[in-house]
Amino acid sequence: MLKLDAPALVQMTSGAGYWYLATAYSKHPAGLDAAHEMACRAVGALRSLGVVAFSPIAHWHPVGRLLGINPLDHDLWMEIDKPMMEGAEGLIVLCSPGWQASRGIAVEIDFFRESCLPVYGMPYAG
Repeated sequence: MLKLDAPALVQMTSGAGYWYLATAYSKHPAGLDAAHEMACRAVGALRSLGVVAFSPIAHWHPVGRLLGINPLDHDLWMEIDKPMMEGAEGLIVLCSPGWQASRGIAVEIDFFRESCLPVYGMPYAG
């Protein structure tokens, strides 16, 4: 995984596209709502650096809650997220508690690596 440093930020802010943000969800130690809040904060932090990021957790968590969709239906969420992964410039992984145990993040990393797109690790500020 590449380091999210100043040269990486230049690359991320120079294009017209968006970056896909992977964050822990079902493996987040404080639960799903805390995982959603963490994802929203990470998107905001990236935006403050000039990076346009899409987070499936920030976007879909409230939709899933509202519609009663099973938040742990991995196959459904990966099907929904795949078009967003296909359109992204690369992947940013928020290295927060639980990320290494996340099945979804592992699939996302594999997808971006197989697509020869960059994968960056974003430090977690907690």
